[in-house]
Amino acid sequence: MKKGFTLIELLAVIALVALLGILALPKVIEIFNESTTKTMKVSETEILDAANLFVEDYCKNPIDNSYRTICNDSLVEIERGVVYFCLKTLQDNKVIKKTYFGGNVPCDGIVVYNYEANINKFYNGKTYLICSENLSPYNYDFEYNTDGFNDYSEYLFGCLED
Repeated sequence: MKKGFTLIELLAVIALVALLGILALPKVIEIFNESTTKTMKVSETEILDAANLFVEDYCKNPIDNSYRTICNDSLVEIERGVVYFCLKTLQDNKVIKKTYFGGNVPCDGIVVYNYEANINKFYNGKTYLICSENLSPYNYDFEYNTDGFNDYSEYLFGCLED
């Protein structure tokens, strides 16, 4: 008597493994996408923390007036009591490095604060990112964008034009 598997047994095992792979693939893709999104949320938090340090060093308690000038030149008022910084400002001042989605898709964005000028207080900061191979004001095909970015898209795109 020969020991081994018949062709039918091998085909049945291959079909079963293929079926399990097909059933598992959507879940694997979902897990990958969730991890990438979580990574971007962490990046947004890290950028906000860096922006908070920038605000503290350059805006609230500057070492000298040249630092305050950097802050004043970097702040853009959206409306009374709401201001933002472009990420480029933070990168140019070596507060953060360039941010990428998935390791190779470049991101840009802004950090928005509520601001009380009379007491020089920044609060409720939020980072808004857009990530695309083609970052331009005319491209809305993003690999990633922060929830609610549409509220600030004109300011995000204003940062891209600089």
